[in-house]
Amino acid sequence: ITPVDFELLKKQPNILLGHLLVEVGFLAAPMLDEALKLQEMVRTESLTPRQAIEALRRTYARTVSQTSPKAQSAPCPEAVDKDNAEILLVIDLLKQAGLVSEDDISVALEVQRKHGGEMDKILIAARKIDEATLQAAMTCWPLVRDSLMKPEQAIIALHYCNRTRVSFQEALNELGFES
Repeated sequence: ITPVDFELLKKQPNILLGHLLVEVGFLAAPMLDEALKLQEMVRTESLTPRQAIEALRRTYARTVSQTSPKAQSAPCPEAVDKDNAEILLVIDLLKQAGLVSEDDISVALEVQRKHGGEMDKILIAARKIDEATLQAAMTCWPLVRDSLMKPEQAIIALHYCNRTRVSFQEALNELGFES
């Protein structure tokens, strides 16, 4: 069992929750801006929390009424299942490995927002990653998540899988990593 590299974790950039929700497509940017303004007004006691909630509801209703019917039928964040969250974490691991770029992910998120679909399948269809590399990352992610493998080792193994077209298990064996 490989210990967690806390120094590496400290080097990871922080991401604000609101921006994460916008990037994933759960929240429209105007809604985030409005919510942050209202949060500041509550903090300075210009508004009560109840007034802020009502103002945010009005903003949401206005935003929804200005969007297309297709956007109105989009699933709410509560409908996102655990598997989708895991796929996003797998894709983030692929990004850390440099096998997909931030631009690739942004374009895929935009496609997902407009047309629906699963992020991994969108990236595969766009030929940003191949099925074998995705499978290797999906096999690898639980090991990283559970601190059974260092992220640096995972990245090396994923690059090896991508270059040689072997499975993740074969990559571990060929690289001499314990499995």
